[in-house]
Amino acid sequence: MKLRPVTKSQAEWAIRECSDHYAYRLKSGKNTCTDCGHTWNTDCKTDKCVCPHCGMKLDVKNTQERKISGKMCFNVLRMTGKYQTLRMFVIFAEMRKGKKAEYNIVEICQYWVAPNGQCEVIGLRRSMSFYVDCFAFGSGMEIRSNDEVFSFIARDFPMYPKVKIMSSLHIDVVGNKFFGISPAKCISRFLSLPQLETLMKNDTKDVFNYFLNNPTNCRYCWASYKVAKRHRYEFHDLGLWCDYIKMLKTCKKDVHNPHFICP
Repeated sequence: MKLRPVTKSQAEWAIRECSDHYAYRLKSGKNTCTDCGHTWNTDCKTDKCVCPHCGMKLDVKNTQERKISGKMCFNVLRMTGKYQTLRMFVIFAEMRKGKKAEYNIVEICQYWVAPNGQCEVIGLRRSMSFYVDCFAFGSGMEIRSNDEVFSFIARDFPMYPKVKIMSSLHIDVVGNKFFGISPAKCISRFLSLPQLETLMKNDTKDVFNYFLNNPTNCRYCWASYKVAKRHRYEFHDLGLWCDYIKMLKTCKKDVHNPHFICP
């Protein structure tokens, strides 16, 4: 299934909201917009201004530099057929004094989430580095391992405001800002773990956050957890308790017996 290129509205939003925009100011009071190349004079000495030609909000730099380069990532969360897709792009900006800025947008990664919660990553090859921008831009978009850098970009970089979420997802993950994790990871876990919806509605925030970030423990200990809750057991350290349940299973003890699971 082939995805369309970034749309005009998405590109315009990314250029406006995700890129830095500057006005170069000389001591004489002459300002130059790095976005459209317009030049005007002013006596006002402020840190911010608005270009009278293109209307762009600019940060003022008192400098004699003539060119600047920059790049920034952004995300687009949409539906493609029955799949939830999270696409990540990097926008390159080349600004030269007196000329209109040039922008280039390159896709670096795609998350595909199936209705059953299975998630796959398609992206560019990365070098062996923890730096965010170490992508091999000449490589192809292929299935990759879920690199932590991909999750970091999806979690911490701007999201195109017009999002579309699976109709089968009954939790407002957007309004809850994806609970502090990657959007694709959050959606995948809610689809594959119906227990999370129950925890969100009926349990404490700490318990919900723990099982959201530790899905394996949620699956492994869920039956024992329900028995312990029915007996009003207080969990002082949920992670330690999950390790304890694993130990009981290893020792072939009954993990549905309150005598063992509520120490």
